[in-house]
Amino acid sequence: MSKIYDLFKEAAKSSTVPTTFEKMNLVRFSDGDKNYEVYFTAKRANKRTIINCVDNYIEWEQLPMLAMGLGGAVHGIKKERILSATPSKEYVRIVVIMGKPTVITGLDDGIFRSANRFDESFVNVMSESRFKTLEGKI
Repeated sequence: MSKIYDLFKEAAKSSTVPTTFEKMNLVRFSDGDKNYEVYFTAKRANKRTIINCVDNYIEWEQLPMLAMGLGGAVHGIKKERILSATPSKEYVRIVVIMGKPTVITGLDDGIFRSANRFDESFVNVMSESRFKTLEGKI
């Protein structure tokens, strides 16, 4: 486990987690002179979840169990915006997708960065498992 993940878990337990949006929660904490804002999804992603980082938005796309209908059309795809994000000079912003999404698209393009190209001046988006091992990048 990374130090940042441990600080996140401790802060989440010690304070009431304020819901910033219907779909996201937020925990703020500090590590030395760095202040962190970690947004994390209220529900868990699964193998039918696709996260799209487009413009300044993070969208949650949920595919149904049986995606193909008659005639090859995809029916029942649910797509919703879960967060409007912008970089901050006061906080290192991290968005954690709880669970295991199939893919996170739009990273390392625009304001969004992946855990592999972590940058404190951007919005960093990653899965929960990747967040647990983030230490080497910070």
